[in-house]
Amino acid sequence: MLPRILVILSLTTVLSSCEDMEKAVKNWNNIISEPSAYTTPEGSDASEFFDPALKDITINVTNILGALDAGIQQKATANLYAQGILNLADTEEPVEVTSGTASVLKENQKAKKDLEPSSYLKDNDSDLNPENAVSSLNFAVNDTVTWDASVADEYTIPVLDKMPVRDQGQRGTCASFSAIGQIEGYILQNTSLSSIDLSEQRFYAMSKPDNWADGGNINSGGSNSGNGFKSSYYTTTQYGNQTSPSTYNIIDGYNIPLESQCPYVKKLVDNDIQYPTTKDTDGCKSGVAQVTDFAAWMYQWDLKINTAQEIYNFIRDKKYPVIVASYLSSNWENNDGIITYADAKAEGDTIHSSGHAYLVVGMKKLNETEYPGEGGMCFIIKNSWGKGWGINGLSCMTLAWFNNFRKDGSYGFPWLISASIDEAALGTEKTKTQTKPDTTTIDEPDPGTEKIINKNTRRKGRISFAISNNNSIKLTADDFELGFLRNNNDEIKKILYRTEGSTFTIRGLLDNGTKQTNDLELAINGEALEAEFDGNNEKIQVGKWDSTEKILTLCSGEFHNICYFNYLSENNQLLLSLTEEQTLTDKTEGPYSWTYIGAGGQGFEISFPTGFSTKVDLRFRKDNITTNPLRFRIAVTSGKILYQGVEVGDIKVGICNGDYKKVCDIFRTDTEFLVRIKS
Repeated sequence: MLPRILVILSLTTVLSSCEDMEKAVKNWNNIISEPSAYTTPEGSDASEFFDPALKDITINVTNILGALDAGIQQKATANLYAQGILNLADTEEPVEVTSGTASVLKENQKAKKDLEPSSYLKDNDSDLNPENAVSSLNFAVNDTVTWDASVADEYTIPVLDKMPVRDQGQRGTCASFSAIGQIEGYILQNTSLSSIDLSEQRFYAMSKPDNWADGGNINSGGSNSGNGFKSSYYTTTQYGNQTSPSTYNIIDGYNIPLESQCPYVKKLVDNDIQYPTTKDTDGCKSGVAQVTDFAAWMYQWDLKINTAQEIYNFIRDKKYPVIVASYLSSNWENNDGIITYADAKAEGDTIHSSGHAYLVVGMKKLNETEYPGEGGMCFIIKNSWGKGWGINGLSCMTLAWFNNFRKDGSYGFPWLISASIDEAALGTEKTKTQTKPDTTTIDEPDPGTEKIINKNTRRKGRISFAISNNNSIKLTADDFELGFLRNNNDEIKKILYRTEGSTFTIRGLLDNGTKQTNDLELAINGEALEAEFDGNNEKIQVGKWDSTEKILTLCSGEFHNICYFNYLSENNQLLLSLTEEQTLTDKTEGPYSWTYIGAGGQGFEISFPTGFSTKVDLRFRKDNITTNPLRFRIAVTSGKILYQGVEVGDIKVGICNGDYKKVCDIFRTDTEFLVRIKS
């Protein structure tokens, strides 16, 4: 929260009369933006089309948990306001975070903006018993958890850094993603492997044996991870009178392939289990892993995970994820790091009777004063809706929420007891992916090097340019090396690359390397990759290149708010286009005339450009060290404050305060000031 005096001063300093206000609105209409006018370019995650690669990858769990804690802290402060313990007269400085945490929060902002929870299908019977589906909630329990003194107040499974967040797309496959996540967690915990990515596509088909004969009726309801475990355990090709499709017949015991062998298809089609699909290959007929023991409602009845205490004990003792299923509330679908029962009750009747499955990967103690009635703890959960959900795909679900929204626990949640992995086959796969592929050139559109305007990025008052290159000199296989692209979901995809002087050229690999995209040229300066968008020779950094690991980060990670990495399938073309955030960034500088408002050596400094303006710059100051400035605008007739086109406050309550806490958060490091726009 910013002190009221600051924002009141800002208005009186900038605006001299009502007439000036009216003039200002007319003058600045085309710059004060409307986010709804912007459309994300089609195919803006080009990496989704590229071939996956089996490559070791870890994520920085410390930074992600730091961002999760920051969200929990912000929510706790809002709770104190709601309880009357704090009031708007109190001044509140931004939550201090590390630079790594700030980076996660920045990445999460773009991912959350693109998230559409309503488009994700929730299974009717996603995890337990098809006959147990209900239309109302009658399973509220009063579970408690006794905290083990030997367990830290915040605990996550040791292998969480090896488990990137996945994205199930628009299909009701949550139970399969959860089951595969549990299998991967078990394997990582019990072997020396540093990464594993198994096929959810294959497991989903295994989990729906009743639909093997019809190829998967779209109205057949949800899947069941217990059935998938059972199919893998028995190497099942027969289920009752149903025969497994030939595509999925596996003779040997290892019947769960790698993702790279049997890739997942995100789009929903009439054929629910997607047999056959255009991506079916011989890889779907082989495997590297198998379930060797499991517990579910139809098997191993005495081995149950049922209560919250049993979930806690599983995480503590087994150290790999546990599958949980529940109904959903609106505050579960849209959250900023914590899911509370209080928020679910406040939203009224927003319960979905369909179910959803996800993984519990840890637990955290909560302050009872800040979170009254929430059970004193929350389970850290990992979802399968990509990095836009929660914080980087993780959130903390309070015990009270879980007690009131869980699935009927009388049967217990299914869990993996043991699995085997063919490490020799993994070694072969790794060797294959490091081998230079056949890069025989294909016929490509060759309009020459050109700059185009992407119609989807045109907006009022501004034009976002896209850049695309097609090299006029046809490159041969010997000109390229095999490299890797890291996308926003921490997935690794295969690409071709070459460097020549200050030029870095990439080419995408599609359809198991049988098809290639056009060439996209960027400027390389050390590790920095740069592109020129606007024709004035100004280069913008859009990514970085790790020459040791041969990993490319392009319009993802810390560069997600700079550009989109597009693939246009109609002409097999790669291109980059500027994001809305980049086009709205006002790069004009000063001259700054800073006014300090604060006490005790820390506070804010504000500056207004010379002459009449609706702009105001703001930075945080502590012990004579200042952060970067952020530029805001004031809508002069209403007193609303805008940041990058989003209304984040007004002159009465400050920025990201009061009702605007639902819109944005303010964070800072010692040198960086960050406004994070929420969903």
